[in-house]
Amino acid sequence: MRYGDDFIIIEKDHAHLEKIRILVDKFLTTKLKLTLHSKNNIIVKARHGIKFLGVVIYPQGRKLNKRAVGRAFTRLNSSNLPSYSGLVMQHGNKKLIKEFQWHSSQVLIGEF
Repeated sequence: MRYGDDFIIIEKDHAHLEKIRILVDKFLTTKLKLTLHSKNNIIVKARHGIKFLGVVIYPQGRKLNKRAVGRAFTRLNSSNLPSYSGLVMQHGNKKLIKEFQWHSSQVLIGEF
C-alpha cells in the first residue's frame, strides 16, 4: 500500500520480505536519491498491528491510533468537522464515534 511517500509491503514469507526490503532500498537510493528512515524501516508481524497514516491495521480490523484521536479532538472546529467526522466514522469503534458526536455537537453550539 502506498500513500504519498509512505508505503507498506505485506508478505507472508519473512525471507522474501527481507529480499524485497533490500531491492526497495537499492531502488530508492540509486534511482530516486532517497533514503529510508531507519525508525520506520522495520518488519513486524501483522498480529502486532501495523501503524500506517494514523491507523493501526490488524488482520481482524483496524483502529485509529491515540495520536490521531487526540489530534482530531483538539483541532476540531466547524470548518474541519466533516473531515474528522469521516475519519472517525471510517476507523473508530462505537464508543469513539459516540464520543466524537458529542464533541461535535459542542463545537457546533460553541461550547468548546
